Amino acid sequence: SPVKVKSPSKLSPFASLASSNTTSESHQSVSDNGITTFRPPDSINQEMEKVATIVRSLQPTVHHYNSVIKAWAHDSDSISVARSRRWLSKLEDGPKNFDDSPDNLLIHTTLQPNDESYDLYLHSCSRGIGKKRHLLRERASEAEDILRYRMSPDAPSNIRPTTDSFNNVIRAWTRCRKDYSVADRVLNLVREMEGIHREVIMKEQHKGQIIEEEKWKLN
Repeated sequence: SPVKVKSPSKLSPFASLASSNTTSESHQSVSDNGITTFRPPDSINQEMEKVATIVRSLQPTVHHYNSVIKAWAHDSDSISVARSRRWLSKLEDGPKNFDDSPDNLLIHTTLQPNDESYDLYLHSCSRGIGKKRHLLRERASEAEDILRYRMSPDAPSNIRPTTDSFNNVIRAWTRCRKDYSVADRVLNLVREMEGIHREVIMKEQHKGQIIEEEKWKLN
């Protein structure tokens, strides 16, 4: 029967580099246990690094993810909130490794959500998509949980909330019109936002400047 040969176009860039150069330029070395190994020369390593750089440049950035979140956050479909949450979760999952080479050359990306990522999702929660009361309440509760996390000391500085963040959470709660606790929740959020602003302004007047880590409180 005929032998099937893998098409060169389907080979990874690393594999094609290795197959074209290793035979003529690789160096042999014998280990202590007598096993002969092949070490690719520096020229191949340099080419592989160039290819890795190209592959890295093709990986999506947080701005690409935010564009997808934004598209769903402004969509009127009943699944739009769930879809925007799914894409935010992809960012929250943390760093990712892409192993695309026979020599275990890892392409490492550190994608994490920023303040825009969270604000877009909070906007999605605040729109009141759907008529099921328990879903509206779950979204408002999750929105407030996200807001609390962004204000916590453990949160990264690049996701600190702004006035828009508070407004989105307040709006999400106002969608729960038959929930008797809504008025208290909204009033507490407004007072908390006012207190945060007042606190940083007083510190500024006392010390003559705003600490870098607290500038978000004036946004």
